[in-house]
Amino acid sequence: TIGVQNFVRQTEKFTAAATLAPVDIDFEAAGFDLSGRLISVSDLGYVHIRYARQRVKDLLQAWIYHLIYCHTAPPDYKSSSYLICKDSAVRFEPLAESRPLLETLLQVYRQGLEIPIHFFPESSFEYAEQLLRRTQPETIALLRAGRKWIGSEFYKFADGESSDPYYDLCFRHLDPLDDEFCKIALSVFEPLLTHSRAIIL
Repeated sequence: TIGVQNFVRQTEKFTAAATLAPVDIDFEAAGFDLSGRLISVSDLGYVHIRYARQRVKDLLQAWIYHLIYCHTAPPDYKSSSYLICKDSAVRFEPLAESRPLLETLLQVYRQGLEIPIHFFPESSFEYAEQLLRRTQPETIALLRAGRKWIGSEFYKFADGESSDPYYDLCFRHLDPLDDEFCKIALSVFEPLLTHSRAIIL
């Protein structure tokens, strides 16, 4: 299709880049043993290409891989990472000290294994982005996050995160967008927003 052809043409710079040896992962952080291999590495850095609309889930996953990549890549590798989707592209800048940021995320993950935490990717990202990138007042940021949580009755397929049965089970009798929600949202997404920027392909 024309859409696929355009996407292939737009991403040619990345797909044509020289492939480098995979980066092996084997280290401990925040009480977790991390092991594996990053294979999508080129002389441009670590590149993830996905022919789909960008989701917060994709952004967060790419950020985690970027933190691991910056910590483990050889010194002669470029430490930038890229997330390229059909509707947007993001560059993550090199980080000399990525491990503390990764450990913060792992601590949030561990907390979530023990108790239900007030972290909901779409709503949490909306709050952080409105507050930090769009410099909106906190009241507006929370209002926009609330719309992500509740959803919209005017648009098809616009269910909010609150419709998730697991979220509903855990938070139906609580205020999900409380102080804990704000604190976790910023701890997860503030570094990501600080060290990333949209790029034009």
